[in-house]
Amino acid sequence: IGAIGHNWYDLINDGDDPVNAEHGYGLLTSRFQPKPAYAAYVEMVRRLNGMHQIGNLDLGPDRHAHVFSGAKGRVVVWWNESREAAEMPVLLRVGDGSSRMSDIMGVSTELPQVDGIVMAQPSLDPQYLELPAGEAAPELIGSLLSIDGTNESSGGKPLNLNVELKNPLSRNIDVKLSWKDVSGADKTGSVPVAANSTVKLQILTQAPSEKALEHKLQIGFEVPGTPWKGVFRKLIPLAKVLGDSPADGRAPDWTLEKSTDVINFCQTDPSLAAFNWKGPDDLSARIWAW
Repeated sequence: IGAIGHNWYDLINDGDDPVNAEHGYGLLTSRFQPKPAYAAYVEMVRRLNGMHQIGNLDLGPDRHAHVFSGAKGRVVVWWNESREAAEMPVLLRVGDGSSRMSDIMGVSTELPQVDGIVMAQPSLDPQYLELPAGEAAPELIGSLLSIDGTNESSGGKPLNLNVELKNPLSRNIDVKLSWKDVSGADKTGSVPVAANSTVKLQILTQAPSEKALEHKLQIGFEVPGTPWKGVFRKLIPLAKVLGDSPADGRAPDWTLEKSTDVINFCQTDPSLAAFNWKGPDDLSARIWAW
């Protein structure tokens, strides 16, 4: 807030050496050919040119939402910086007029309104939420579906989820939910939610693998009679219940041998390609704890 401009380092690649990092920072190649970052930059300029910031939306930790306004209307730029955080269905009261969601490359989808309210889900990638004109930030109603508590669990034990459903409309609705039950089979249910109220319930769902470090939770939702539907996603961290037997003669508690087990700080810099993970023979681990 208060910035009068910005710059990007840099416009053109300094050369063509694939192992020289200074030759890869440009929006354009050294032959002036546009790179994907150039298209994203142009889209940002197109969306925000002539806009001024009028506020922020509090979406919780690791989620950012900045609201801009101008002659073309209002734009919310938002993204989610934590892969563990939920892809939560956010409800916004935006007023009359069309609303659209666009990605950083300009691919746009219309967001249908219900009584002046739209639903959208922030993602790890930045998005542009185009709203009707106004000089105030849209009202953040909250999440149609949310889960209370830390929801940590241990492998092999079913997850008991504390779910909250919110109805911002002036009429009663039913929310259809779908999830995996304890056995892993598909399960569905319909929950009535009165006008302008919330409902809390518990869902017992599938036990994570005993060997997993995290569990990918998914709950499908749909509100019949409205365009609101989607999938609530969240990574649930798993605690390991330690045994009392030493390492000899039993399988490891954790095995790190896949690319998803490695956090790579070098893959985007060609000059550090020698440090990229090349497989289990390069770096792997078996871990016992007791």
